[in-house]
Amino acid sequence: MPATPKKRQLTRDEGIQILTFRRLGMTYEAIAKQFRNVSPRQVEYLVQKGHPTPKKRSGRPSFITDDQLKELTAFVCASRRNRRLPWDRLSFEYPMCIWDNASEWSITSAMKRAGFRRRIARRKPPISEKNRLLRLAWAQEHLNWTREQWCNILLTDETWVMDGIHKRIFVSVRPGEEFNPTCTVDRRRSYTGWMFWACFNGTTKGPCVFWEKDWGRINMNTYIEHIIPVLDDWVQQHPGLQFMQDGAPGHKGGKTKAEIEKRKMPMIF
Repeated sequence: MPATPKKRQLTRDEGIQILTFRRLGMTYEAIAKQFRNVSPRQVEYLVQKGHPTPKKRSGRPSFITDDQLKELTAFVCASRRNRRLPWDRLSFEYPMCIWDNASEWSITSAMKRAGFRRRIARRKPPISEKNRLLRLAWAQEHLNWTREQWCNILLTDETWVMDGIHKRIFVSVRPGEEFNPTCTVDRRRSYTGWMFWACFNGTTKGPCVFWEKDWGRINMNTYIEHIIPVLDDWVQQHPGLQFMQDGAPGHKGGKTKAEIEKRKMPMIF
């Protein structure tokens, strides 16, 4: 059995034609046959209305008003906790919980209308203004380095490997807010887990060291004992490499610097 064709809204030009046909004495059924997917009832309704301009469609109403949207935006941007709340939980928070029109659908629609999206929070270590300016100056100084120059830099660092559940934190964020303090996750300075040190340059992996628990914490003495010999051996095997390390206390201490100078290890930072 064929499906019943869907009726559609008449245009203004079609309305003018229908009124003209009616003035010529044509029946509703005869007029409807002159158009595609138009019923005699539609023709009758337009004739009774008396003018051809169709009524403007209002569309689905926006349940959250502009004033409420301002309150909602201010609430979300107020803290890290609020940024991390799933949208289906926002209707249970004050002041949204006292709104008669607050629902999961209306809140979600309003958040999208304000430009918010759910994104994974960026991880950002705490940094002082002094260090930020120093890093910026260094980056600008090396801005025009070629790929070949960077491939001669041996990058080194440690990382922590932790047990337990690893989960990502989602936040409500608008374009340009990725590094807003309320949208980021701080990197902890110390962890409970296992330390792993490694290095690489370009696409080449260098040696790595699994930090044994009985070595204790990384300081100048343990860094010189366990890391510097491995690093020095690799640099000697690959002439032209310069190594780079961060400003951790065990790296930048006077004793460590003296050991690096004693071994004549080329260093960029």
